[in-house]
Amino acid sequence: MPSLPVIRVSAVVLRRPTGEVLTVRKRGTDRFMLPGGKPEPGETPAQTAVREAFEEVGAVLDESRLRELGTFRAAAANEDGQEVEGTVFEHPGVPHVAPGGEIAELRWLDPAADLPDDLAPLLQERVLPVLAGTRAWDLWFETVDGVDRYPGRPATRPRPTHEPAGWVGSAGPAIDPATWPRGTLTGLPMFHAVTLLLPPEFQRRGPELPAVAFFQGEGQFAHARRGEDDPTDPFVADLRRSREHPHLGRRVDIIDGQFALVWLTRAEYDAGPTAPPPDTRRPGEHVADDEGPNAWDEQQPTAWVWLTERPDPNAGHVPVDPMDWDGTDGFVPPPRTEDWKLVGWAEDLHLRSHLGGTSFPVQTLVEGFTPYYLELEELPGMNFGGGNAQIDLESEAFDWACG
Repeated sequence: MPSLPVIRVSAVVLRRPTGEVLTVRKRGTDRFMLPGGKPEPGETPAQTAVREAFEEVGAVLDESRLRELGTFRAAAANEDGQEVEGTVFEHPGVPHVAPGGEIAELRWLDPAADLPDDLAPLLQERVLPVLAGTRAWDLWFETVDGVDRYPGRPATRPRPTHEPAGWVGSAGPAIDPATWPRGTLTGLPMFHAVTLLLPPEFQRRGPELPAVAFFQGEGQFAHARRGEDDPTDPFVADLRRSREHPHLGRRVDIIDGQFALVWLTRAEYDAGPTAPPPDTRRPGEHVADDEGPNAWDEQQPTAWVWLTERPDPNAGHVPVDPMDWDGTDGFVPPPRTEDWKLVGWAEDLHLRSHLGGTSFPVQTLVEGFTPYYLELEELPGMNFGGGNAQIDLESEAFDWACG
């Protein structure tokens, strides 16, 4: 496909001591953005930022005090069918500001609050995640004598001294048993893979729902259950009592395997781990033959999970498939040798379950991911065919691939 025309600009972040960011709306437009604009002939990006800040809001900036946040690309706010590539700077202090020139309105924006729907894509999708302090986190799993990047393996680190942030295994969160996710065809309860208490920046449904539980269910060969009208079948009676959890989000993969992400209250998280609903099947009935796990046939021990901050150069950025990197979006490509082996920081971060940062998909990434995603290596009881999965906590993006 031909690439979109690119508009190159510079922009500057001006913040109050309380963290609010100055945004501007230009005359004849309806989107708010950072002060900034296009370079004049011979200008450096920093010189453009200083000049535009003065022309648009009257701010007198010291070029030597500019700190470059990065160069980001997104859809242009006011030019249909074009992209904008912005070199963004931050300047300390709060200079006097007032609308000038082509500026119709100023507005101070709190990056940590609910965002309005009238922001320019470059600001909303690229700059604000950086300003909000988005970090990346590794999942470390309990072992007999410490923790490792995978459950059940020999410890490679001592157990952290801070509190765990979740668990893996068959036991799930303390939700009403009637709302435990079930397969839509077989009616079998899904297998619980992991429950996590999320860092604040990943709590994308707000502080009232600070945790998530992820489940895998029936696979590609699932068939609709039979005997659902048999009043003597205890499984049927149990299934009729079931209902969707109020914060359930279903995910279906390309081969019709079923997954579920449940957002949890702090009470639902704190009261876990909790056993799944009791098996109500009569012997030989409702047997699973779909190649997907379920809560009754797949039993895994509980192991605690800790989150530790991940030193990742791509924290706060939309993940990019390293194989498709084209130099945009401020993405730092994982370093490799000539024979394509990961080295340095990338080798250290590879094959880790993690929140945010650099993604290492087994095959490729689908569209729609944001900086707020969970990447899971195949945990005990799951069936990714030896691969991994990516689950976005902001959008509906989801995918997995086998190794």
